[in-house]
Amino acid sequence: MPKRLVLLFVMAFFAANSATAEGLKSDEEAIIIPTAAWLSKDGLSWQIPLHLWVFEPEEDSLTRNAILDGLANLLELSGGRASESEIFRERARPFLQDNERGKALDLKVGDYRVPMPETGANGRAEAVVSLPSEDFDARNGPSSIPVRAILKRGDSRAFEGKVHFVGPEGLSVISDIDDTIKISHVVDKRLLLERTFLKPFEEAPGMAELYRDWANSGAAFHYLSSSPWQLYPALSDFMAVAGFPAGSFHLRGFRLKDESFFNLFKSSMRSKPPVIKALLARYPGRRFILVGDSGEVDPEIYGEIARHHPGQIAHIFIRLVTREHRGSARMERAFHGLPDSLWSLFEEPSVLPHDLAKLVGDE
Repeated sequence: MPKRLVLLFVMAFFAANSATAEGLKSDEEAIIIPTAAWLSKDGLSWQIPLHLWVFEPEEDSLTRNAILDGLANLLELSGGRASESEIFRERARPFLQDNERGKALDLKVGDYRVPMPETGANGRAEAVVSLPSEDFDARNGPSSIPVRAILKRGDSRAFEGKVHFVGPEGLSVISDIDDTIKISHVVDKRLLLERTFLKPFEEAPGMAELYRDWANSGAAFHYLSSSPWQLYPALSDFMAVAGFPAGSFHLRGFRLKDESFFNLFKSSMRSKPPVIKALLARYPGRRFILVGDSGEVDPEIYGEIARHHPGQIAHIFIRLVTREHRGSARMERAFHGLPDSLWSLFEEPSVLPHDLAKLVGDE
């Protein structure tokens, strides 16, 4: 039997025997996180990561409202009046919603029906499916297709995400979010919490325009942050409105029952390197631009990555939000042993090259 027919048979079997017959309940919702696919070494298939999140939205109730009030007081935002803010309630609610464990949904990827594993305690399920490359015209530059949740008959709701096809060669941008493309004041935890829960998200001036120019030149994007997944809806809405190019999202797992709310923005030294290394391994023929800020440990993380993967890192850009400079002891330590031409500090993106050909030189 031809390889493709075998694949279709296996997928049809699992689809017919999956636990999706009942679909989502009417009071449950799903989010499909944007991901980035990579081409297999033999070029015959796309490896497509899928990331699903199922939950029951937080409903207004005396108990949950009391928890929201308690969180507001705990965070000491606006003198304890944060619970009166609609922005606060909107962004805090995902931390209180009921993540649905044991849900096994099917997703539609192109013409394929893909059964997902059951969701875990955090409501999320992840899988990588291999689909024939001939069915996806995605070899010439970044492209994307929708991924949809298959719902039971009569359910007219739509839950949709995207998978971005990133070819084996080209240029990719791995970008931090907080204080890199969004003003967050990470170095001041009180201001960080206020920016996160009380104020409309604000673009770092000029970054969306810069990224659009890079995207128009063919760059693919991967957005990486130590922010928790509960902030994904607000972050994705902000980035779409601001006009940032679409790309894959890589955030951090967090459960309020397991961790203190004050651990919301843990150091990214543990969470970021594994994600970056995985992206480099998936695309060994691509070159990467790493963009971050000086607020926490992006210089140290990116410097270490560049020392271990010198052939894949095209450039490192660090947005200055602290009083560092190129000759400071910290920057010299972070980028020790790397060519001076490999990394740059900036305050305004207008000083950065908007033309990718100039960015990577003649390479």
